[in-house]
Amino acid sequence: MPFTDGSSLPVMTQTMNPPIGTGRIFGTFAAIPGKAASQMNIKVGAGNDPGSLGVSYRISVQGGR
Repeated sequence: MPFTDGSSLPVMTQTMNPPIGTGRIFGTFAAIPGKAASQMNIKVGAGNDPGSLGVSYRISVQGGR
């Protein structure tokens, strides 16, 4: 999770292989005092998982105060 001040924090690192048509919810993650998140980076697929290519994914991020 990159912050507006240029720093970043890895919130989680997880490999998953869910069944087709299922979803997954992660969180809630605590706010970092004095920091504002500027974006969320998510990597989908990998060179060692050719089945992840050519598939449609939907990713949503919700923020609050």
